[in-house]
Amino acid sequence: MAHPHAQDSPDKDFFISYARADERWAEWIAGVLDTAGFAVAFDLRDLPAGRSAVQWMDDAIARSERILAVISPHYFDRRSFVGAEWPTAFSDRRRWDGRIVPVVVEECEAELAEHPLLGHLTPLRLTGLPEGRARTELVARLESSRAARYPGFGGGQGFRGGQEIGGDQGFLTGQGSGGDQGGRPDPRADRRRAECFRIGPLRTTWRLVEGDGEEAITRENVRLSITPEFVELPEEMAAWRDEIAAEQAERRAKGLHALWNGKCYAVEGLGVSRTVGEEAPEVCLRLRHADYYTFLATQQLDRPFADGTTPRGRYLSAEDPEDAPAFMSCSFGTNVAVVTHDHQVVFSRRSNRVGSLPGLWSSSANEALSRDLDARGRTPPDLYDVAKRGLAEELNIQPDEYRIRLLTFGIDVELQQWGAFFIAELSRLSAAQLGERRTQGVPDRWEHDHHEYVPFDVDTVLGHLLSEDRRGLWTPGAPGLFYFALVNRFGKRTVQRRTAALLRRLDLGGRPPFPPAAP
Repeated sequence: MAHPHAQDSPDKDFFISYARADERWAEWIAGVLDTAGFAVAFDLRDLPAGRSAVQWMDDAIARSERILAVISPHYFDRRSFVGAEWPTAFSDRRRWDGRIVPVVVEECEAELAEHPLLGHLTPLRLTGLPEGRARTELVARLESSRAARYPGFGGGQGFRGGQEIGGDQGFLTGQGSGGDQGGRPDPRADRRRAECFRIGPLRTTWRLVEGDGEEAITRENVRLSITPEFVELPEEMAAWRDEIAAEQAERRAKGLHALWNGKCYAVEGLGVSRTVGEEAPEVCLRLRHADYYTFLATQQLDRPFADGTTPRGRYLSAEDPEDAPAFMSCSFGTNVAVVTHDHQVVFSRRSNRVGSLPGLWSSSANEALSRDLDARGRTPPDLYDVAKRGLAEELNIQPDEYRIRLLTFGIDVELQQWGAFFIAELSRLSAAQLGERRTQGVPDRWEHDHHEYVPFDVDTVLGHLLSEDRRGLWTPGAPGLFYFALVNRFGKRTVQRRTAALLRRLDLGGRPPFPPAAP
């Protein structure tokens, strides 16, 4: 590889660097990134016939924002062209700090630690993970580094196209999910995930906090308690927020698209009790004031502080995600599973215009809790009304056209984002009529680019969630949402029995055909 040329406006997010022995891994990673909405330079498919491979590689690196290195012992083999060329090709370490993403697919601790450019970086480790979780980890970590460039929040307020906030400092030099400050696997992170929702090989980072889907949580039993004081950021994170505000003001002055600093809430905690007699769940959600720029600053989870620690390592290291400070939890979203009158459930795919997990399949509709849109004077917001707003804005469904129930509360332990799951059953609209309704205009049409209608029965929905071509393409909360919707309709025992039978029939007891075999 020759030294990369300077390029003012890279048109690729990642150049994939790998040894030929890991070609299948590189191809799998490229496919995952493509689906998630990243622009990827990958020689196996992009190198034109007849062109010099060295020249193409030189140009592709120059056009790429970051380099993703597929790390295994093969990568450091002196017979491997790529391994031998690293010290020469990237001799200017300062130029590439924060722009190299090491993804470990086979352990090689000693070689990695001794490498002059890679040794000081925190790698993302896919070793030993089932395919679904590997997909989720890969996309979530890379989204974390891209969040400042394509900001997104809760229900998806962000558009693609924002400039990068925070310069070249990405997650690469700080603590990543599942690692300590030195990049070693962190058992506390594994314990945080141990209680997360999973079905056989389908593993998520969504942790259930209250509810099981069978018994709905009534509107009367949900109370929001608001402290009308703004969360206070640590000094360094406050400076990150100031960077964001200054950049957006500059973009606005130039007539460019700028992100609106919407008013939102930070979650201080969630308390659960039971009513006397019926022992129905009662939930108290404690909130403080926050805003979108604060959310963006705190979502730079792997950006290093001056002392080398990161927000993830400093504030999210406890085993219980509920122990995190309120300023790290500046998001609460409602997610709804919509079932049509002719018994079809709606799956929605997030468009590439949203900043939060683009290209992944999600709930039928989702909406973030907003102080601008949901506050009612001195009366706290109503989560049922927030969910209804999402149904109206994303699917053009009005409140008198469905019955809605709140099923569960939970948190994505990877991104520290809270949410509630609902089911809405349409009283008159069929799947065809709902599709037609969307063609007549919806306010937030840009948030989703595709919808699927799947028969709402246990085997079909679970089969859809577990299908090999879809298993790694769900947002963290989506599998749990649709599972608990099934529980609400068919009962817990029935869903559990059908799930076990389906896993046996599909031979999916938690062992997907992964990792990719060597060529």
